[in-house]
Amino acid sequence: MNELVSIVIPTYNHGRYLVRALHSILGQTYTNWEVIVVDNHSLDDTEEIVSSFSDTRIKIIKVHNNGIIAFSRNAGVKVSKGRIIAFLDSDDWWTPQKLELSVNKIDQGYDIVYHDLWLVDITKKIRLPKRVGARKLFPPIYDDLIMKGNAIPNSSVLVRKCLLEEINGLSEDKELVAAEDFDCWLRLSIITEKFGFIPQSLGYYLHSGNNSSNPMKKSKNLKKLCELHFIPFINERRIEMPTYMLYMKARTYYQIGQKAKAKKIFKILLNRLLPCNLRLKVLWLYFCLVVAE
Repeated sequence: MNELVSIVIPTYNHGRYLVRALHSILGQTYTNWEVIVVDNHSLDDTEEIVSSFSDTRIKIIKVHNNGIIAFSRNAGVKVSKGRIIAFLDSDDWWTPQKLELSVNKIDQGYDIVYHDLWLVDITKKIRLPKRVGARKLFPPIYDDLIMKGNAIPNSSVLVRKCLLEEINGLSEDKELVAAEDFDCWLRLSIITEKFGFIPQSLGYYLHSGNNSSNPMKKSKNLKKLCELHFIPFINERRIEMPTYMLYMKARTYYQIGQKAKAKKIFKILLNRLLPCNLRLKVLWLYFCLVVAE
């Protein structure tokens, strides 16, 4: 298979990281690709950096995304020429065989392919001895994602463009900022079960602690995800809210200072059968709340 892969890289003031991302693409063993850098009118040297690469497969377009990264990704998909889309954040990068192995997996009949990534600490600038935590999904894929959580790192994904078009791209809802990728995988899983997992780390995720780790944003993300997916799911099946989602809600309430709500959920969790490491986390946060009273 020698399909053209369109690599969409949204960026804003990340010129210092973008260089590394582009070099990792140039070093790929699979060479039939194009890069669409979607620049949110950066104030740094992003445009000069892209222009410094003489490879005609690397292009740049400019948009105003108003803080909605999904807008940038959708803009890149719209101008892409390939029938396969790859997503890469501008501060992440790939190992040389990432595209080759991913396209081979697509060629086996999968619609969306993903893999694990190594974590890299932005302050220490070293690879942490752990991975992001991608895992194999089992049908029904939608149920697996709901019950066990997001298993798909954005910068690992290859997906058929026609399927992204079928779901009208990533959601540009402001309340889903930093969770639009999980929402996208959930909506894709409604129309296809062909999710292919490569059990290798084929790239690096730069852990910077911005955006998605903002507690207020997380609170809005969780509320919107619950409205769109989780509440309809548990109501239809008459089951309890998944443990991991309850923990995320409780921790977010704890971080934004809504202690009564956090304590209530932690008490519910302590009455459930939890993995040892999660129980320790819940106990510690619950203890902190009790001591602070």
